[in-house]
Amino acid sequence: MRKYLITFLLSQDDKFYHEDTVGIEMEANDLKELFNLIGDVETDEITSSRIVRAVEGSGLVFDSYAPIVIGEFNEDGIPIIVWEDKDYRFNHESSNLH
Repeated sequence: MRKYLITFLLSQDDKFYHEDTVGIEMEANDLKELFNLIGDVETDEITSSRIVRAVEGSGLVFDSYAPIVIGEFNEDGIPIIVWEDKDYRFNHESSNLH
């Protein structure tokens, strides 16, 4: 099993929290299985509750979430990006400029 760090973008009533993403770790054999786990209804409930716990106390309320970056942990325990939502990155990278 491989260990992944998935960064999710949260939203509430179609308002996206671009500054407040949340990351959770999941295990899967490969990216295909990981995407199946994220999209599976039963696992989705588990993922949703893990995200709720991750944002507890922050005041964030959300009704949907979507993965925007996936990193696979290397042998040193550092996540290396293996997938990212390029449309999201392209549409929002200018918002990161100061």
